[in-house]
Amino acid sequence: MHPIKLAVLLALLYSAGSAMAEQPSCNLPEKIPAPKTLKADCVNQTKPDSFALALSWSPQHCANANADKHSFQCSQNRFGFVVHGLWPQNSQARNKCDHPRNCDSSLVDNATLQKTLCTVPGVELIQAQWQKHGSCSGLTAPAYFDKTRELFQALVKPDLPSLLNPEGYVSAGEIIAAFVKANQKLGLPREAIAVQVAKKNEFSEVFICYDLNYRFTACTTSRTPDKQRVHVTLP
Repeated sequence: MHPIKLAVLLALLYSAGSAMAEQPSCNLPEKIPAPKTLKADCVNQTKPDSFALALSWSPQHCANANADKHSFQCSQNRFGFVVHGLWPQNSQARNKCDHPRNCDSSLVDNATLQKTLCTVPGVELIQAQWQKHGSCSGLTAPAYFDKTRELFQALVKPDLPSLLNPEGYVSAGEIIAAFVKANQKLGLPREAIAVQVAKKNEFSEVFICYDLNYRFTACTTSRTPDKQRVHVTLP
């Protein structure tokens, strides 16, 4: 096919895909499996000095995920941005174990699972986020996930596929600019957003950073340079 015609075709496909970006589908299973306690990788009960809301790009996760293990997220439903977790942060941390982590290993109750699955799409994921992060937030599990959903729902998620060039690339800075523009009413600043990439420069998630009162603050996490082009997996 001629390169120009191919570029036009790809642009049309991205445009069609963009219509799905803000229209995720989520259907809860008839029976939600019970969570299981997970083994702690490290324990750190230091007090947090900020929070990072990690918004995962579901199509990228599902492109590499185990289809059976992640069926709720990747085959039973269709998502764009979902919550990976709300993470208490230590600005002096050098690795994940320097952050507040694994302060409690209690199980998340069924009512909280039911209310949260369409935001944090997996029972094991919800349990892991509570054990690793939420248990160090100073909140109960229901309150922690209430706050997670509240922050996620308050944010306008930009139409990511519409930003892509015909090859499926966009710069990290353009993703940040799209979040800023979409959330002008909230006053979301550029410094409170950090783009993260996976292997092969695939866009994986974006961090939105908050202070201890859940007001936007500058991210202290690592970030992808604004000019770096990243590839975005389409839904």
